[in-house]
Amino acid sequence: AAFTRFSRAALVSALSTWRLFAVAAQAATNISATTTDHWAWNDIVQWINFYGTNSVVVTSQRLTGYASSSIGDVSLDCVTTRNGDICLQSNYWVTNDGAGNLSGWGWNDAAGWISFDCGNHGCPPNYRVYIDGSGFFQNYAWNDVVGWISFNCGNHGCPPNYKVATSWAPTSTVATLDSATYDTQSSGGAQLNSVLWLGNQPPGTA
Repeated sequence: AAFTRFSRAALVSALSTWRLFAVAAQAATNISATTTDHWAWNDIVQWINFYGTNSVVVTSQRLTGYASSSIGDVSLDCVTTRNGDICLQSNYWVTNDGAGNLSGWGWNDAAGWISFDCGNHGCPPNYRVYIDGSGFFQNYAWNDVVGWISFNCGNHGCPPNYKVATSWAPTSTVATLDSATYDTQSSGGAQLNSVLWLGNQPPGTA
């Protein structure tokens, strides 16, 4: 499906309206209470509040709880819905691989399944929601009824300034390392045979 560019005027207007109804600070969730740091956006649903229900918790294994929106709850797992454990009727969750890469499915009664990773049903288009090293959600989720759900305006342009942030942050990162050029002094060139890593592995890590 094609990506829809967000209407900045609509976003500013809607954000101003939602701020009037901000929920008082609560403690159970580890989503940020900062005014701009607990909102996702969808062109049809508009604001999705990940803080106001005081239920969304990010762990190294999964997301639990539910966010609120104009079309009802966005449930992140079947165990901790507003109605309690419904896993016997429908078994679903949003997983975290420990490095912040999210996958799996959320649910909304009006719109249906919300995919956090295109690997759930096939790519392209390529998309995946992830949490960066600072605890900020990045990228987009997808729903067949309402389309893209944006978790961070930085992925397509701010203002208005919005994002979803959590106090949880990945304990490891995945990256690449390019070595300096090394002269083998072999006129015929050289082929890399192996790479050895020498280091100390802290307890409790893999």
